[in-house]
Parts: sequence; C-alpha cells; structure tokens
Amino acid sequence: MQLISFLKKDFVKNVSTLATGSFISQGIFFLILPVLTRLFDKDTFGVFLLFSSSLYILRPLTSLSLELVILIPKRNKDAINLLFTSIFIGFILNSLLLVIIYFLKDFILSYFNLKTLASSIYLIPLGLFLLNTIEILNYWNNRKHFFKNIALGNIEKSVVINSLQVYTGLSSFKSIGLIPGYLLGLGAQFLTLLMLSFKSVVKYFKHVNCLRMLYLLKKHKDIPIFNSLLSFSDRLSAELPIILIAIYFGVDEVALYGLAVKFLKTPPGFIGEPLSQVFFNKASNAFIKKENLFKLVVKTYKNIFMLGLIIFSIIFVLSFFLTDILGENWKNTGVFVRILLPLIFLSFLNAPISSIITILKKQKNILSLDILKLLLRFCGIYIGYKFYNSMTIAILLFSLIGIAYNLFLMYYFLSISKKITQ
Repeated sequence: MQLISFLKKDFVKNVSTLATGSFISQGIFFLILPVLTRLFDKDTFGVFLLFSSSLYILRPLTSLSLELVILIPKRNKDAINLLFTSIFIGFILNSLLLVIIYFLKDFILSYFNLKTLASSIYLIPLGLFLLNTIEILNYWNNRKHFFKNIALGNIEKSVVINSLQVYTGLSSFKSIGLIPGYLLGLGAQFLTLLMLSFKSVVKYFKHVNCLRMLYLLKKHKDIPIFNSLLSFSDRLSAELPIILIAIYFGVDEVALYGLAVKFLKTPPGFIGEPLSQVFFNKASNAFIKKENLFKLVVKTYKNIFMLGLIIFSIIFVLSFFLTDILGENWKNTGVFVRILLPLIFLSFLNAPISSIITILKKQKNILSLDILKLLLRFCGIYIGYKFYNSMTIAILLFSLIGIAYNLFLMYYFLSISKKITQ
C-alpha cells in the first residue's frame, strides 16, 4: 500500500517521465549488446571502456561540478548566470586539457600504461566538453521541470550510439571501433537538448552579467573546490578496476569486468538516474522551504529499496545465463556480476540521496572518507594481483570495501538529514 501511495505523487510522475526515456534508451542498449559482443572482440571493448572511464573520471575536474549549482538559487536569473559560467569554465578547462595532451601525450600513455588509447587520446577533451554541456542543460531542464526534454535527449543518444556502433561493426570501418559512434551519440544528445532548451534559455539571457557570474561563483565556491574533488575521488574509486585491470591483467580482461558492471548498472539505471535528478530537485526545494528533509530521505530509501529488490533479483538470476546471451568469449562475466551485485545494489540505494551532500554543504566532511576508500580499494586490487594473481579476488576485495563504505554512507545521510530537520 505504501508503494502504491508513493506512485501516485508528483515526485514519481516526474521520475516516470525521466524513467520512460531512460528505459527506452537503456533498453535499446540491452537489446543491441548481444550483437555488439559478437561483432567486436574483447580488446575493442576494453579500449572503449578505458576511453569512457577516462571521460567519467576526468569530468569533475573539467566542469568543477558547477552544473550542480544550477538547481540551488531561488531566482532563475541567477541560475542562467550559473549556466553560462559552467559552460565557459568547461570550455576553458577542456581547451587547457587539449594543450596538456598535445605536449605530454607520450608521457601520459607510458606512465599510465594507456598505449591502447594512443589513437583516441585527442578525442578525450571533445568527449568531456560534450558530457559537461549535456549535464549543464540537463540540470537547467530539471530546474524548469522540463523532464521530457531530458528523456528525449537520452533516447536520441542511445539510438545514435547503438545504431552507429552496429553499422561500424558490419562495415569495412570496423577497425575504428566503438568510440566514434559513442561521440556522435553524445553530439546528437547535445544538439537535441540545445534545441529543446533554446527558448527557456533565451528568455533569461538578458540577465546574464559577468559581474553577477563572478559573484555567484564566489558565493558557491564550495562546490567547485570540494564537490569537484569529492566527485573526482569517488569516480576514480569506482573506475579504479578498469585502470588497474588494464595494467595488471590486460585490456581483454577489462572488457569482462566492464561488461559485468554495465550489465549490473543498466537495468537499475532505468529508474536510478531519473530518481537522482528528481530527488535533487525535491530535496533542494524542501531545504529552501525548511520542510522535513529527513522524512523525504527515509521515504525515498524505502521505495528505492523495494524497487531495487525486484530489479537486482532478476539480474542475479540472469547472471547464470550470460554466456548464452553474450557469447562464449564472455564466460567469466556472470561470476563478476554476482561478486559486484551487493555493492551495486547499495550504491543504487545511496546514489539519489547523495545530492544532500551538496544541498547541506557537507562536502568537506565526506572528502577525507572518500579518499580513504580510494586508497583501500587500490590496496584491495593490488593484493589480489600481487599475492594471489587473481582478478576474481581483486574484484572481491574491491567490492567488500565498497559495501562497507556504502553502509556507512547510508547511516550518514540519515543522520545529517535528521539533524537539519530538528
């Protein structure tokens, strides 16, 4: 009954709009995945996963996480200034990254053992700029409650990426791999969001002012200073296996692990990403209006748990049939899925709620803990390699450390939301 009552509320209507787009976009990926695993070998997937992981890790440093601030101001004329501040800073930082890559390419590829990315390293700043701008436009549409725009952007991206990757695999251009299709998909999503958001942005453009942009940047300085570091540390921690597996066990093993993570995260992503976007909006409003934030957090946790229990139970059963789904070359993927499942389940529960760190400005408190988690995860993977020479043990230790961290986060989120409500 509680779940039925929850589903009738505006909160879930907004989530449902986003989830529809997410369901379609990620559903397309799920249907196409067995085709891609038969068209491309593990090395090609490994290179693509290293490239996409590089984007995921570096994005907070080239955006300074400024898109998060767009939801916070009461006035739209402040939000529009923050939107253009975010785009401008993202452009400058990605241009700087391109210069760094130009002069230090050989050192970067050699030091981090990323020689497989030699032909695509110059595309990293482009991918980062597209991802940054897409997130900025997503947060603007979230603020304006234009959730349909976000959904349409996700669908456009998925259709373009998957259709182009399949076409590449069937054509004489197969050797270029999966990266070009991915970047063109991001480009399609960016253009879709730009067209859909154009009127609402132009409406407030007259309020854009350089002095106001500087004032707001100074006012919200904790986010570029602490959120970007926190997000970078968290993403590096999450993607650490991709980098270390490539170094210790080889690029083809990266594909096995990466596909296991993708298989685990895609189905809950149908609802997880929309929940995160809508919860941030809801929690920001609750904080501004001094409403009961703790009650919102508890209710969200309860309902995410019920939804997650269904989704992850299905994933667990399917993990025993992954060889049939993906092909003979992907035998160990199901084992990695079962090892990582408890970690991804707990991460799924915490992901939407984590936005209260930004809302309540608790970035300083969590940063040191996040760095400790990063160091422990590195040690776990290194022990699995050095003492056991086993990728399975390395991933198991990585997962156990993540489980302990996520249980603490759950306690911490409940604690700070309760304290602010009292």
